[in-house]
Formats: sequence, structure tokens, C-alpha cells
Amino acid sequence: MLGTTRLTKTPNCVTSGLVLALAPLHSHYGLREVVITTYQSLSGRGDAKYPTDQVIGNILPLHGSSELTETLIWKEVKKILGDTFDLSVTCNRTCVQEGHYVEVRVKTSLPVKGTHEVAQVLDAFNPLEPLKVRTNPVCPIVVLREKGRPRPMQDSNHHNGMAIAVGNISIDDEVFDLRLAFVVNNLQRGAAGAVLLNAEVWNAQRVGCAEKVDSRQAMINS
Repeated sequence: MLGTTRLTKTPNCVTSGLVLALAPLHSHYGLREVVITTYQSLSGRGDAKYPTDQVIGNILPLHGSSELTETLIWKEVKKILGDTFDLSVTCNRTCVQEGHYVEVRVKTSLPVKGTHEVAQVLDAFNPLEPLKVRTNPVCPIVVLREKGRPRPMQDSNHHNGMAIAVGNISIDDEVFDLRLAFVVNNLQRGAAGAVLLNAEVWNAQRVGCAEKVDSRQAMINS
């Protein structure tokens, strides 16, 4: 019966990676303003949904389109992380088969001392670790120091696609305190794997086999 069934919504594929990147920054520095620009792969909606002249060798802006992706991401991020900071979202489809690439610019409440500090904050983030669920990766955020990374082709499958890859960390922006980019696997972390992880977290909490994790943190990691 529906009355005895617990329903858990898995976030949008971009949101699933975005909140994972933002949560440790929000906790450590506090967020005042976040601006994101997405370059989403075609498999996120299905290749057949698009005329080839719009997407092959091209970028398709999604603002004002029927996908409503920008509105969905805005609502989900606010629901998960709270409505305590300004958020601007711009979405595009790009000629990539798998893996969403997202640029992030942030204004923080506390000063960001350096990129090494940011990398340490991201590296250490793993709030689901106490649950010991199988789908949760050992390192949910893989920080890349190499220039020109992350890239969807090379960085969509860290930890079987369940980790996001973060790179291009910089504090040199004249307007924002911090900028970075990440790649999220839209078919794993952003889809099937997130559903499985949600189920594992729910079951671990239900049977009491490990410490309970705050529901918001569980949503962050789904």
C-alpha cells in the first residue's frame, strides 16, 4: 500500500554532481553566490531526441526549451542545500556522448586561502562512509591537479562512474572567490547508480546496521 511505502526522489543528473561539489564548500566556507554553466552530454536525454544539425559538432542552449533543465536544477539544489545563497544556472547540450561538464563560480562567506586548501576540503568529503554501503565510492570527489582536466572522455568513470571529477580549481577570478569545473557521469552517479545508492542508504538506516546519516547528506551523495 502507498501509505506504508517510502518514496525517495533521485536528483537530476547535473544536480547529483553539483551538490556533491558544493556541499563541502558550503560547510567549510559558506556560500553567498553560485553561478554554474553546464555542457551536458547527449545521452542525458537520449540522442534521438535532437535533430542532428542541432547537436552534432554543435552546442545547443537549453534556456527556454521544453527540457526546463535550468529550473529543475535550481529547485533541486535549493531543496537539498537550503535557500541561503543566490544561484544562477545556464544549461547547454554539447556533442559529447557521456558525462556532463559543469563550470562553477562561487562567492564565499569565509576567505578561501588557496587551491590546496580547497582540494583538501573536497578530498575529505565522504559523509556516507560510516554506512559502509557498497555503491558509495571510497572517494566520492576525485580532485585532479593536471591542467586541462576534468574532461568527459577521460573523467566520467572514476570509481565506476560514482565519483565526480573536480579540476581547474582557481582563486584568481576578479569577481568570484573560487572557480572550478567538474564532470559527473550522467548514466551512473546521475542515474542508475544514484538510485541504487539511495536504496542502500535507506536500507542501512532502516535495519540500523550503521550510524544514521542526516537525510540531507544522503541526498547530497545521491
